[in-house]
Amino acid sequence: APVGRNETTSLVLAGTLNAAGYAEAALSLRGEVQSALHREGRVGVLLVPDQEPIVRALLEAGELQFPLETSAEALREHRGYFASERGERLVLGFPRYRVYFYNSTDKSAEVDLYAYLSN
Repeated sequence: APVGRNETTSLVLAGTLNAAGYAEAALSLRGEVQSALHREGRVGVLLVPDQEPIVRALLEAGELQFPLETSAEALREHRGYFASERGERLVLGFPRYRVYFYNSTDKSAEVDLYAYLSN
């Protein structure tokens, strides 16, 4: 559903990523909006460390701490399809991350996240 990146207490929780034993992740995002766009925007993912004080700061105060992120522009000219530029390599600092999506367009989107973990 549409929810802006800065609406941190309304982000869409999509599960967890187990990163124990890995040093890096390459994140790639792709998807499509469900109908014609009236307002273009960004669709993205935030990986938030699944640590009690960090999650509490997010849920209670809307504070993002140590997030990993990738996003893509959803443009009318692409007929609602979008994909991140490339799998950016990010340093992992925690064994587990909560996966949250955001969508600043005016339409619901179907999103696929690819996380390639490496040492």
